[in-house]
Amino acid sequence: MAVEPRAGHVDHPVIPDLAEGFSAGRPRQRQRNRRSEVVYRYSVRYAEAMATCERCGERLAIAGRGRTPRYCSTRCRVAAHRARHRLPRELTERARWVRHEDKRPITPDGRPASSTDPRTWSAYREAARSKVGDGLGFVLGDGVACLDIDHCLDGQGRPDARARAILARVPGAYVEVSPSGRGLHVWGAAPEQPGRRHEDYEAYAVGRYITVTGNVYQPGRLVDLSEFF
Repeated sequence: MAVEPRAGHVDHPVIPDLAEGFSAGRPRQRQRNRRSEVVYRYSVRYAEAMATCERCGERLAIAGRGRTPRYCSTRCRVAAHRARHRLPRELTERARWVRHEDKRPITPDGRPASSTDPRTWSAYREAARSKVGDGLGFVLGDGVACLDIDHCLDGQGRPDARARAILARVPGAYVEVSPSGRGLHVWGAAPEQPGRRHEDYEAYAVGRYITVTGNVYQPGRLVDLSEFF
């Protein structure tokens, strides 16, 4: 027999206890927190095992969260910064330096120089101390070569596709931005031989001087450029 509801009585929907809902969710949250903490601890241990100083190779001390340091000490950080702006010794140890003015080579005292006359070349220190002309230049030869990539950088200094392809072939090479700010000079090693003009670059190994700007695009050393000739 159906029971009629009493007059004035309204059935209310059953609302679950919010506190019970929160309590039920707490174990799951605690489990997720523990899992995250375990992952973090193992990540820190892995980083501690793998991270080494980019300058000297010593293992780095990593404490807590945050960015992994790149150097083990201020000394290594300063040395690495200087190395990024340092000319390769293969250049500075050779007495093949000139100054230049309006694209013409000159001696440190302002006299005309020639890329084929060693008597007009100087040691690096002498040329670097001089203030005449517009800057430094190095006479190619004695195993030192250079790739000249013209008009390959945009207004933000980003290389175009042809420059990227060349740079990918010479990882670790010392590369400078040319005086115009729109080209690159890739310094390297190759036997003395006639220069070559390719579609994407020019390669020289003797009988020419190249401006040295000190505007480093990529720090490095003199790598083998023989394949570009």
